[in-house]
Amino acid sequence: MLEKIYDRLEVYSQYVDKLPETDREFYYYAVRKRFKQKAIAKIMGVTQGAVSSRLSKIMKRVKFLEVMSSDRKSTRLNSSHL
Repeated sequence: MLEKIYDRLEVYSQYVDKLPETDREFYYYAVRKRFKQKAIAKIMGVTQGAVSSRLSKIMKRVKFLEVMSSDRKSTRLNSSHL
């Protein structure tokens, strides 16, 4: 299951720069370094559960950013045909 999270986060990497700094750190350790949640927890000074929760929230944020980005693109395309 953890690998699926990492793979999905990799897909959304273009939106990472828009995240708060702490979330970018979690992303970096989880996706770029492929550290286990326990290792990330130790580095970040939180519990493994907090890491799991944070990664889940990051996924929701990047999905939201993706939707917003695609909505803007479709709006621009639609308005260019007016």
